[in-house]
Parts: sequence; structure tokens; C-alpha cells
Amino acid sequence: MNIPQLLEELGYVEEFSPVSGNSKFMHPDLEVEFIIPKKGRRKDGPHLIKEINISAQGLRYVHVLQDHAITVPFDGLTIKVPEPSAFVLHKLQT
Repeated sequence: MNIPQLLEELGYVEEFSPVSGNSKFMHPDLEVEFIIPKKGRRKDGPHLIKEINISAQGLRYVHVLQDHAITVPFDGLTIKVPEPSAFVLHKLQT
């Protein structure tokens, strides 16, 4: 599966940071980033997930986002997102 291609077909534009090596997908209505839990002293750069052709950023405390999520409708889809309070708390921790 090629997630970047699917997102581009939906009108998303990939933005790549040459400094961090991370990328995110931008749309006027929504920003999509891929993150994975960071444990120990693993590398800081992006983690390539070849099966779906994306790179994910390792972040600490991802469990806060996973444990406090809500399901919301968006453009005919149902998506799972962090509760706003958990998102703010996570941003303050990182």
C-alpha cells in the first residue's frame, strides 16, 4: 500500500523537512503526520515503514494520545484522533 499516493489523490501535499528528515501531509482542512512511540535512546531521525511507504517520527509519551482518543466524522470518514486535552498535554511534554 502506498499511503503517500492515496493522500495525494485526496488532495494532500507532502511537506518534507530536510533538517529532521520527517514529512507530513498538508491539506487546507487537515494535517496528517505519522508518529510511533520512542523508547530508550533510539535514533532521532525518521523511521521508514516500507510496507506502507511512509516515514514516522518517534515521539515519547505517544501512549497518552492513544489512551485518550475520540472518534470523529471527517469528510465522509470516521477517524480516531487524540482528545484535545491529551493533544495539548502531549505537545507540552515534547
